Amino acid sequence: WARETLENPPPSPVEVPDTVEAGAEVYVAAGCGGCHGAELEGGIGPNLQTIGSEPVRTVPPLVTDTIDVDQIQADYDEDPRAFLEAWIRDSSAYNGGNPTQMPPFPEDQLSASELQALITFLLDHTQ
Repeated sequence: WARETLENPPPSPVEVPDTVEAGAEVYVAAGCGGCHGAELEGGIGPNLQTIGSEPVRTVPPLVTDTIDVDQIQADYDEDPRAFLEAWIRDSSAYNGGNPTQMPPFPEDQLSASELQALITFLLDHTQ
């Protein structure tokens, strides 16, 4: 098995440029539109059309009431990019460690460069 692993290493993480355009492609490829809509208008998940100027303050009804909206606001105010990275990777940290409707996107599902491009795309939305 060791020789087979050396001959067939796991694929390298996907590298994408940190641009709004690349982030839009990640948004589609990662399936974000399935919950947040093709135009970020919301659906199952919240509307993200203003995520570049403020965090989402309304959460879907199926999220438990333990979600810490004050911490979300504080972290967003401090560093929107770092907040979105933490939320996208695993939003349960803002919900007392309990899962939210937002699925986690660990690095084996969304590379670091894909995540940064996605965040660049999201922060471009300030309607």
